[in-house]
Amino acid sequence: MHKHIALEFSKVLRSGTYKQGQGYLCQVVVVTDTDNEIREERHCCLGVLTEMAIKAGVPIEKEKHQALPVEGIYMFLDVLHVEGIYEFLDESGCGWNNTLPTLVQEWAGMKNSNGGGCYNNENNALWRDNDNSLCTFEQIADIVDTHWQEL
Repeated sequence: MHKHIALEFSKVLRSGTYKQGQGYLCQVVVVTDTDNEIREERHCCLGVLTEMAIKAGVPIEKEKHQALPVEGIYMFLDVLHVEGIYEFLDESGCGWNNTLPTLVQEWAGMKNSNGGGCYNNENNALWRDNDNSLCTFEQIADIVDTHWQEL
C-alpha cells in the first residue's frame, strides 16, 4: 500500500467520521435510539478507503440499492434492519459492494481487492479483521500503520 495513503487511511479510521459496519463496503441501517428509528450509513474499513478514493477524484460512483433481507449477518443490538446497500461503479459500469473496486485498489497501491497481506506471519486480510474478528477501526488503523508495506 502506498505509504501516504496508509497514513491518511489510518487517520480517517481513527477520526470517528465513519460508523463501522460489516459485510459490505457501505450500507444504510435502521437503528433504534430510545423511541426513534434512525437511518445511518455504516462502512467496513475497505468502504472507508473507497470513500477516500472518491474524495481524491478516483472516478467511482456510489449507487444505493435496496437490501435483500438476510438473517444472521448483523449481530448488533442497535440494528433493526438493513435498508440499503451501496454499490460502487466504475466508468465501465462494473460494480463492487464488498471488495475494493479495481480503480481504488490501484489508487491505494493495494496488492489485492480484499486488503490481504501476510502480516503477523499469516495470510490475513483487512476485511477479515473488520468482519470476522470484529476489530475496531482503531485496531485496524494500528494494523495499517504497522503493516502498510504488506497490504
